[in-house]
Amino acid sequence: MDSIPTGLKHPEEYATMVSADSQGNGQIAAQILASCMPQGGTIGLVNFGVDYFSTNERTKGVREWMKANRPDIKMKQVDFTDPPKVSQIAGDFLTGNPDVKGLYAVWDQPALDTLSSMRAQGIDIPMTTVDLGLQSAIEIAKGGPLKATGSQRPYDQGVAEAMAMMNALLGKETPGWVGVQSLPVTQSNVLESYKAVFKKDPPAELTDACNKAKPACN
Repeated sequence: MDSIPTGLKHPEEYATMVSADSQGNGQIAAQILASCMPQGGTIGLVNFGVDYFSTNERTKGVREWMKANRPDIKMKQVDFTDPPKVSQIAGDFLTGNPDVKGLYAVWDQPALDTLSSMRAQGIDIPMTTVDLGLQSAIEIAKGGPLKATGSQRPYDQGVAEAMAMMNALLGKETPGWVGVQSLPVTQSNVLESYKAVFKKDPPAELTDACNKAKPACN
């Protein structure tokens, strides 16, 4: 920008970072998983073994929530660095740790790949994750092992970015960082949550999964 209109600050002075609340999403996943776990149980964390801020924050949120609220729960962790290998890595982890009775996966595709490994081994234990996609929504709707996700709100993040930009251009004070609130998605609210996240009606595959579930989603 070569010139700034009179009365407006330089862009660097009103920069705002808008992001999902990654740690909050992890806390949602932890809280719902904990509700499925017996006293003294053991959970497994299927974690992205790369130093990446958002995924680090998610797993941090799980660990800190468990330590603060369910210190009786033991935690074991397995890391992956190559997402296409999650199914094998998670399967080996479950084989080697039969005491694991609940799982957290760092985002929805690794959760789905872990679910495939569980089914191949005849394992049926509760799992939670972060992010909401169509396939993860369908699995949640079915009422199976995937119990919930802490969903980001990408559309709402865009709205927050636009509002921050307009306020800055009007010369108003803007915060340095905005975290968009996480959304807990479970079987009971998966249809309304899908609509809230994607701003469109749930597709037929998702509504069919809800209607066929026993009990039905809502």
